[in-house]
Amino acid sequence: MAGFEDPIVYSGQSSEVNLGISGVLHRDATSRTGAQFKVFRKINRNYLDDTEIEVQRRDVVGYEASMSHRHYVGPVALDGGIAWRETLPDRSNVPGVVMGDPTYGGRSQIETANASLYWPFKVASQVFEFSSNWAIQHARTRVLPSDYFTIGNRYTVRGFDGQLTLAAEDGWYWRNELAWRVAGQAIYGGIDVGKVHGPSAESLLGEQLVGAVIGVRGRVPSGRYAAVNYDLSFGWPLSKPAGFRTERPAVMAQVGVEF
Repeated sequence: MAGFEDPIVYSGQSSEVNLGISGVLHRDATSRTGAQFKVFRKINRNYLDDTEIEVQRRDVVGYEASMSHRHYVGPVALDGGIAWRETLPDRSNVPGVVMGDPTYGGRSQIETANASLYWPFKVASQVFEFSSNWAIQHARTRVLPSDYFTIGNRYTVRGFDGQLTLAAEDGWYWRNELAWRVAGQAIYGGIDVGKVHGPSAESLLGEQLVGAVIGVRGRVPSGRYAAVNYDLSFGWPLSKPAGFRTERPAVMAQVGVEF
């Protein structure tokens, strides 16, 4: 962030430990339903330059219960899920503080849901894949910034460089992508939209982002025992609040090696 003379570096550290159990509730030839339960410990620390912001320190314990379902309709795969996440202040070392809410006792309750569609099809012997993903979050209580719903990065609304994002207690996004399979690689394009809202959204530049992306991803064998996975994309904002800065195009590159 900008300072009076030199830039001030705002940084953070986050770690989380999970212990859980999962099981299958139902399975047949075309569907599968599962349930999961886990307990977690999450630690967050934020810094301005090298000085820790004590009021933003957090060391909490909580649990999350969720259900997921997958259903096949011919070649189409449909997925959906719901989850409930709650912190336990009596078991937490540092429950945290919500600025502007002196009554916050450290208990946060968040409900989420998601749905997705994957549809592979052919046109004149060419293989295409359409995918659509939707996610939503609603906070039943006040929550700390580390639990806000964030949009404007490669995992939510693409088309932005991720240096600035919009985040608030509640929000949703909807991602749509069409990919063309060529020689084992995928050339793709997509349009994403997302919105955040809640008490903290009043201080944001705006609440909604719309972006577009084109790119190529794939897997290239490297020798007998390894392969290189890559994803290169270029994104552009289609709609954003005034003053919301981003590169045009926003270039994203990701490379990984698989053994």
